This record gives sequence, C-alpha cells and structure tokens, in this order.
Amino acid sequence: MEQLALKLHFSVKQTYRVIQQLYGKSFKEIVKDYKMERANELLKSTSLTLYQISDILGYNELDIFHVNLLQLQVLLLMNFACNMLEVSDNNMTFCSP
Repeated sequence: MEQLALKLHFSVKQTYRVIQQLYGKSFKEIVKDYKMERANELLKSTSLTLYQISDILGYNELDIFHVNLLQLQVLLLMNFACNMLEVSDNNMTFCSP
C-alpha cells in the first residue's frame, strides 16, 4: 500500500479511503477476494494441496485460509441457489441483489 500511495502522491490513509470509495470495499477485502479467486482457480486446475495453495497465496495460518475458503464456497452456493431458483425476497432474503 505504501508503494501505491507514493506513486499516487497520497498518504497511505488517503489511499485507503480512495480505494474504499472506488471499489466499495477495503483494500484488505479486495486482497482477500483476489486470493480466494486464485485459490479457487488453483483448486480446479492443479493437484496442489490446500496447504500448498495457502502457502502460495501467502497465508501464514492454514486455519484462516480454510475459513476464508469456506466462506467463499458458501457464497458461491448461495449465488448458485439464487440463480437456479426463482424466489422472491420475501421467501429467501439472502437472494437480494
């Protein structure tokens, strides 16, 4: 983040705010989302173990990687269910846009 702030001639704090305004997410959330997308790709296209993938993505603790990966899988399943089922928001509130 410091390098990006220097290139933009912003303070680190200001850079965080600009990213939040532009993307509607914190920098930390953007990095987590990227890592989970990459993990999903690696799981589909390689025979690497979860430990190897977590190491490649820079996770120091396998437990945190597992929790993040589980959260991603739940969201993907919820999105799939919402796309497959035509339900109103009254019946399934997690399907709201």
